Amino acid sequence: IRAITKTAPPTGRSSGPATANLKNNLKAWLQVGNFVEAKWDGEWWQATIKRVKTERGSDKIDKVFIAYVGGTADDNEWVSVTSRRLRPPTAHFDNTERGA
Repeated sequence: IRAITKTAPPTGRSSGPATANLKNNLKAWLQVGNFVEAKWDGEWWQATIKRVKTERGSDKIDKVFIAYVGGTADDNEWVSVTSRRLRPPTAHFDNTERGA
């Protein structure tokens, strides 16, 4: 059994200016230590970015290494930023690592 805390996906997609800006500027939210939501097996899960890999000879972000909140080291994985499996935390996201 995967012991990962998941949050409900939003009921609709936001397409406001803030969302567009985040998508256009991956560097703004794809930073080590930031929280993201990652799609795995058809559902969105909370994760933390542990490492960022750029394209060779460029500063363009290619992949991020994520750790799922509540998961184990075996659950950690590299995810391509073009895979549509990553998004910034939504309004449904709860920081479950704050310890309180």
